[in-house]
This record gives sequence, structure tokens and C-alpha cells, in this order.
Amino acid sequence: MEINLNRPYGLQTSPPAKPELAFYCENNRDLLFENGPIEIRCRAGIHSAGMNWNLARNFFKKAFLQGSAEAQPENVYVIRFSAEGLHPGFYDLRVILDTGDGKTVEGVCTFGFNVSQMPIRDSRPADFRAFWDRALAKLAALPLDPKSGEMKVFKGVEIDEYNLKSASLPGDYDPSGHRCNEVEACKIDFGSVNGRRIHAWLAKPLGDGPFPAMLVLPGGGFNSRPIPLEHARHGYLAIDIQIHGQEVDLKEYPQIPGYFKDFVYEPVEANYFHDMYLNAVQAVNYLLSRADVDKDRLAVVGGSQGGRTGVTTAALHPKVKATVPAIAHYGNLPYLRWAETCNSANPQKDGMELSGPPPLPDTPENRCCAYYDVMNFAQDVKCPTMINAGLVDPVSLASGVFAIYNRLGAVNKWMIPLPGLAHDWSAEFDRSAWRWLDEVWKNPAAAPKGVRGGSLKIVCLGDSITGKSDLSSYLKWSHIIELMLLPGAAESAVVVNRGIGGDTTAGVLKRLKSDVLDIRPDIVVLLIGGNDAGQKIPRETVEKNLDLIMGDIVSAGVKLLALQYHVIPNPENPETAWKYLDSNNDLVAAAAARSGAALLDMAAPMREAAKNRPVKELVNVRDGVHLNPGGELVFAAEVFKKLKALGWIPESSHRMTDGWMVR
Repeated sequence: MEINLNRPYGLQTSPPAKPELAFYCENNRDLLFENGPIEIRCRAGIHSAGMNWNLARNFFKKAFLQGSAEAQPENVYVIRFSAEGLHPGFYDLRVILDTGDGKTVEGVCTFGFNVSQMPIRDSRPADFRAFWDRALAKLAALPLDPKSGEMKVFKGVEIDEYNLKSASLPGDYDPSGHRCNEVEACKIDFGSVNGRRIHAWLAKPLGDGPFPAMLVLPGGGFNSRPIPLEHARHGYLAIDIQIHGQEVDLKEYPQIPGYFKDFVYEPVEANYFHDMYLNAVQAVNYLLSRADVDKDRLAVVGGSQGGRTGVTTAALHPKVKATVPAIAHYGNLPYLRWAETCNSANPQKDGMELSGPPPLPDTPENRCCAYYDVMNFAQDVKCPTMINAGLVDPVSLASGVFAIYNRLGAVNKWMIPLPGLAHDWSAEFDRSAWRWLDEVWKNPAAAPKGVRGGSLKIVCLGDSITGKSDLSSYLKWSHIIELMLLPGAAESAVVVNRGIGGDTTAGVLKRLKSDVLDIRPDIVVLLIGGNDAGQKIPRETVEKNLDLIMGDIVSAGVKLLALQYHVIPNPENPETAWKYLDSNNDLVAAAAARSGAALLDMAAPMREAAKNRPVKELVNVRDGVHLNPGGELVFAAEVFKKLKALGWIPESSHRMTDGWMVR
């Protein structure tokens, strides 16, 4: 789907991947780790005598850690080290294999560590959207003036032969995805910015449609375009555009200034990529102008530069209904510039002194490129998005692709990490993408989403009732939920405790982005507002804060369960109970209703538990609020039961009855 090179299909994979060295982790297929120690294995496909390794940040030349691998009799080498000191992000594990004859083979394996928490420099200009809205308004005033050439029909074997000879594809890698066996194709062109005409190949099933539409965006450089026959065989009316305004089948392609060299940074709109991005948007307008296009099923796909413009086009055109950007290039430029600076320093720097976002000097280049950095478009992408990343890709760095993914505004977004692959194509990713689109067209909400192999991530957010206890004494309810989830999650489940003793709605609002939204949870369980009552904060202020907190969580595409407070007085000394704590429960319920959050009143189950157990087992006997071990179990069981009833957690997880976990 996303590969679109006009050349013969080949067997050689892209460097630095090497068939002599195969890296893997026995219990982590995607090499995305959330805790240590880190253990990665390398199987040597040739005779060998030993292996040394070193570790560097992604795209950094200077290593900060090194060692010798543990050799196994089956010609496998085990590399193991602590995760202590690793910052969230990606790392390049470089190995040197001793072949035993005085020669060596070098290889690299890139892995991620807590990548959802990877610090990203916020470089999006304040007028970013206004800048592009002005450009789109000018584009809208231009005539399309579409033109078409003569149609030619292609049948089954002809499509197979064309794929092998001219589309860099296997003859037929997805027969179960065929929707037709005959397609027709022609040249088209249409008007765009600065008087250019954009040329493309169009291919579609025979007939009048309407067909789902697909814009196939090209990779980098100036070159000819293949006919998207495979896309048409999958049932799409597809166009593969020559994005630079050149013909689709020239013998030679002259370079246009500003692309590979002679860069222009001032004024910003004179940069080469300004018009290139708009040319892709105009291609969507062309598709929408056709009577044989189903305008509710329009996808944008591409690899490398095509992945880059797949994101920018989906961000700039609201009629794009789905996008599949593969190995997207040109994302997270602040990280790339920082790595380049450290690599060129004398002496070189390993970058490990920095745990936060990379620096970004104020230069004309950096100011300009911020308007074209793909990650700065990501928050405006609202349509379903399926994206991949070749982890050892030296062109579209994993640090760049995951920055794009982490910032996507789409509720339905699916990341497929490709460990061991570089700037390359995967037949199975393509097949998965075709099926994913089928699901999107049926029901966008039901299509697969998340990070393949990643964790179900739940954040428990609130005050001391949520906040961390002394774990040497007993587990908090958040930790118990994590234990209950482990057997049923597809890969793994993580529950992150973000409770702080004494916190208020204002405090949660202040830390909401850094503590919660930036780590991209799937679910947030919120309990807040009790301390506001104790501090006599005006109810209208609490109401406003609750609306902002819940609104921000839900609008980020995160499922939200809001809890209401309990107060369980000690019958022997009821006057000491914090009876004020639940006085804002009505505000919590009202804010949940307005935001669309789910609601769970914890008072009822806690009162019910108090009928059968001493209060001191459930709560602190003085305040009637802070949880003792029995109360932690009640909280965990009730929250877990609610999450399961909502369909937010796996059906096969443990359930809890009377304080015991059972299957």
C-alpha cells in the first residue's frame, strides 16, 4: 500500500539491517521496554567467536555504555544491562561480531524505553494553524481544471507482472484482499499553486462506482511514478501523484532548487515544502471532485516522504477519513538537530546529561522548519491513523516517528513497531493496513488501535486516597488493579499512580498535561475535589476546574472514570470523621455528565463493606476516609468491576470476590 517506487521488485532489505545478525527479545517482540533489566539476544547467521557491544542514544555516535555479550552454544549472544539511568526514548545497541578469522561484522539494534514518556520539545509556533489556514484559503481560490488521458485495462496476471517489473512489489502478495480482477488506468493532471499542474496515474476498478478513494503519496526525490494497479485491485480509486509538478513518466528528472540544496528559510512561506504540502492537499480536492468517489471513504497513504505528507495532508484537509503514514520522515526536528550538534562537537557528546526535551536554538532555519516539522501537524490529525516505524531506520528515526505518534490528535491511532527493519517495506504491514481500513470503513471506533505489543495503560489520578502508600506495608488499590489485569491484557498492563496527598482540583489541573496526558494513557480513573471542600475553595471554582480536567482528558481521546468520595465514620468516635469530604460529589457527577465521562460512587460499596467488616479494616478510624488494606481491596474490586462493565479492560482478567482474586 505505502510503497510506491517505479522500479523492479528486489530482495535486498535496506541498511543497516543485515541477514547475518538477527536481534530479538524472548518476552518483548517489539523491543519497547517499560522497565529493566534490558535483555536483547542476537543470533549470528555465520560462524563466530565472540561479540562486543556498546549503547548510544538514537542517532548518536558516542556511546555511553559498553560490554561483552554472553555467548550461548547455539550461536546466540545475550546482551543484558540495567535500565537505571536510561531516559525515556530510543537507544541504538551496536554490536561487533568477531567471526574468528580476524574479521568482524557490525550491526545495530534500536529499542525503546518508556517511549510514551519521551520528552519532546514543543516547537509548534503560536500562529501555526493560522499560517496554514491562510495558505489553504489561497489554495481554495484556485481552479482545479482536471484533465484525464485514455484509459487502459489491466487484468490479473498483467497486474502481477506490472508489480514485479515497475511497482517494486511482489506479483501478488495479498490475494485475499482483491476486490476485483480487472482495473483500468490513465494519466490525469490538475491545477495547483503557483501555476503548477500536478500529474498522476489514476487506477480504479471497472465500473461507475462510487469507490473508496486513496491518495498515494510519493517518497523523496524527483522520479517517475508507478501506476497504482494493486490499490485498484483492492477496490480503490487511487491516484499516485508526482508531487513536484513534473510528469509521471519522464526519462530524466531535473532537480528543483530548494529541495536538496539552496534552502530558503525566510520568508517561511517561500520554503520548498510549503507548496509541496499544498499540492498533496489539492490532490484530495481532485478526488473529492469526482462523481465516482465515495467521499466518506477517502484514505491517504505513503512511505517516507509519503508518510510525512500523509500526516500533513490529514491534518490540513478535514475530508480525509483515514491515513496510513509509513516510516514517516521529517518528524521531531529538535531531537535530530540536537543529535547532529552532539555528533559534530569536539569532543563528541553522548547526550545522556539531558533528561528533558532537547534544546532548540533560535535560528532562521529552526524557526522556519517548525512550520514543516511533521510532529507539529500531528495534533490536528483527527481521522483514524495506522502508522509504523522501522526501529533501525537511519532516515526516518524511531525518535521522530514516535514523536509524531505520541502527538496524534486521533482517538483511533495504531502504531506498528518494526524491530530490525530500517527504511523499508513489509508485506505483512501492508496486509494489516488493508484489513484495518476495511474495519475503519465499517466502524472507525472498532478498528484496532494503540501500540502493538504495548501496554494497556491506566492512570489513577487524585489525592492521598489514590496516592502512593508505603509499599512495604500494603498495596494501594491502583497496584492491586494492575495485578488483576496482568493475566487478561493482550500483551501487558500498566497502572500508573498519579495521586498526591493534599492535592486539589487546581493542583491536578496544573499537572494534568505532564503527569497524565503526556504519557498517553488509555484510561484515567479520577478522584479529586475532597480537599477543595476541606480548604473551603468556592464551589464555582471547583466546578470550573472539574470541567477543565475532565474535558481535557476526554478530548484527548482518553477514557475517563470519575469517582465520588466516601466517608465511613467510626461508630465509636463519629465526630472525628471528615464529613465534608464528599460535599463536592454532586459537582463531580455533573462534570462527568457534561464531559461524557463514566461515574462511580464509592460511598455505596464502602458502606456495604462496613456492614460486614470492622471499620478499622477499611479506613482510618479517626478520619473515616484514608484507606486501610480492606478499603484498598474494596476500591480495587469496585473500580475493576466498573471498568470491565464498561468494556474498557479484557474479559479474561481476574475478578475479585470478598477480597480474593479468582478466575
